[in-house]
Amino acid sequence: MERAYLGDRFRWLSMGWDGLNGKANFCNQDVPSDRWERFWRPLPESRGNGVLIIGQVAGDMATAGVDLNAWAQKVAQGLDRSGVAWRYRAHPEAIKRNQKQPFPSDNRPLDDAIASCDRVITYNSNVGVLAAMAGKRVTVENDGAMAYEVAGKGWQADQPLGDRDEWGRKLAYCQWLPEELSSGEFWPTLKRVF
Repeated sequence: MERAYLGDRFRWLSMGWDGLNGKANFCNQDVPSDRWERFWRPLPESRGNGVLIIGQVAGDMATAGVDLNAWAQKVAQGLDRSGVAWRYRAHPEAIKRNQKQPFPSDNRPLDDAIASCDRVITYNSNVGVLAAMAGKRVTVENDGAMAYEVAGKGWQADQPLGDRDEWGRKLAYCQWLPEELSSGEFWPTLKRVF
């Protein structure tokens, strides 16, 4: 159990077996599209300018052993060499913890920062999910990212978004509302692991 990917992350809960984020088994390969259509469709297409590089919290389980500042610097240098404008957005929790950042942070509200860019590059932050939902191209670095299925793999892989409906259908069965947990509505999906 952990915070979910869409909607109010303090209300929705992600439920999966044997791992965090994209490493978990959500038993959702063949689920219907009912939850996706009820909660999150339709999806916009959106354009903006430049790239938003997303920072993460050092020491987070999803980035164990990764020097996130060195990664962000490498990405920024590569974008500079390609003549691509970029901004960096630090994770708010990293700022609260006074974790050193490689660049000044874009401090606009996250929705505004995503809306103004054309692409989001993240190591594996759930901001990739929000960006894909907003119609932005997304690039991730590892297969634990929840946006992995629709994203470019590796920061240089600038490509159109994958099939968001197929991805979203499965994503909608990764997370549940508290009342769905207390009623047991989630269990027919997750018990399929047995």
